[in-house]
Amino acid sequence: MTKDAQKIILFTIPDFRGGGAERVFLNLINNLNRDKFVIHIAVGELQGEYCKYLSNDITIHKLGSTHSIESVIPMIKLVRNIKPNVVFATLGYVVTISISSLFFSKKIKIVSRFGNTISSFLDDVKRNSKIKYAFQFVLNKLSVHLSDVVIVQSNHMKNDLIDTFSLDYIDKIIKINNPVDIENLYKNIKVIDLPTCIKFFFNQKKYIFVSVGRLDFQKNYKDLIQAFSIAHLSNRDIGLVILGEGGYRSDLERLSYQLGVNESVLIAGFIDNPEIVVSRANCFVSSSLYEGMSNAILEALSLGIPVIATDCPSGIGEVIINRRSGFLVDLDQNLIEGLSDEMLAISTGEREIDLQEIKEMTRKSFDIKSVSKKYEEIFR
Repeated sequence: MTKDAQKIILFTIPDFRGGGAERVFLNLINNLNRDKFVIHIAVGELQGEYCKYLSNDITIHKLGSTHSIESVIPMIKLVRNIKPNVVFATLGYVVTISISSLFFSKKIKIVSRFGNTISSFLDDVKRNSKIKYAFQFVLNKLSVHLSDVVIVQSNHMKNDLIDTFSLDYIDKIIKINNPVDIENLYKNIKVIDLPTCIKFFFNQKKYIFVSVGRLDFQKNYKDLIQAFSIAHLSNRDIGLVILGEGGYRSDLERLSYQLGVNESVLIAGFIDNPEIVVSRANCFVSSSLYEGMSNAILEALSLGIPVIATDCPSGIGEVIINRRSGFLVDLDQNLIEGLSDEMLAISTGEREIDLQEIKEMTRKSFDIKSVSKKYEEIFR
């Protein structure tokens, strides 16, 4: 395809700090067909752990702010300058693009990707501020209205978006699975060794649980550590590794000391390639209160690692068939007890699943090659 026939896509994101949405964004951009597309990125601040993984052929534009409203004017100027065919927004920049698009050419296709179950996200905002809730409700509904295509990662997310905003224009809402770069995962686990502190921890325990995510309210690690402490009373050979950073770290470390499991719980912080830890663990655990589609869970399944997860508002129930490809814990019941029971059962051999079936299912539905083709169809 000639350069004149290539489409220009402007991807937008606040920054590249280590999170699941940023990892999805990176996987997608690096795997798009360069014969068909010229890639630009508008980033609020060029910071974060994933910056170094961007392909060299990408043109990067720094807007100077990760704040969605402050980025509107710089975004408008940038779009008028590079004249993209498609603008793709995710995370906080979904709002930025929706407002900015009022000043774009009508020929530009606006594609917005929602990363979380919207009703649960709004409830989380409301928990802290009713004013911010009202603001976010209006802006996110406006974003759906002004986008040409809205991408979600599960049927649950799609139905929730429609119900929350009472939408009657549903054709623009398209489900596309999160991409997993399975080939790269297996490459990394062969050539990258465990960090020394994690390797030492693994050597002290016979059965390791691992969880990956930001240390915030949504991931609900407080309940996970409490559940682990109960299971630990019956099985002293288990350990828990949590990979991630966030504002809750000191509280979680304090909790593990209070519960007497500080020597069996390792909060290891963010690492570039969590798959090297996940692949060596015995079981992945997710205690989230809500999700979109957890990329950390998908990567664990791709590596053939069994998963225990809360059946939270998300697409998790569409991926994990309970007691076949993983184990779901009801969010509405006694969550701590439910997580503890499953952790104890699987660590003592009472739970078994077909790991090969898990890997084959994930490869078929979530591999980056097939998912990126679906995005390319949207962008054309």
